[in-house]
Amino acid sequence: MTEELNDFVIETVKEVKIDDKVWKIKPVTAGDENSWLSEYIERKIIKDEEGNEREVYEQNPSKLNECQLRNIVDVPYSKETIEKVLGRNLTVGWIKLSVSERKEFLLKLKPGIFNKVIKAIKN
Repeated sequence: MTEELNDFVIETVKEVKIDDKVWKIKPVTAGDENSWLSEYIERKIIKDEEGNEREVYEQNPSKLNECQLRNIVDVPYSKETIEKVLGRNLTVGWIKLSVSERKEFLLKLKPGIFNKVIKAIKN
């Protein structure tokens, strides 16, 4: 039975240390990825050498990253730090921020830290 359970994601929030700071992350499940498909798969029309059009679907890694960021349950930053980064006063902390506010904040991370966070979410 234990081997069978290895095929499943335990959805318990994990504490992940990134550059000596603790992030709380919910592991990504197949259900999460399935629900995001319409957001990160883009339909394109391309022409071949003869001018014939055909439809292709491509993954947009940037949009996939943005979807994965939704699995961050808590960040190692104070409300004051979040306010300073966003440039405005907030009435709530991370837990109560909207998806768009969270995205805006996280996309301001340094690329090296951002990549470590995305890697932690994927693992």
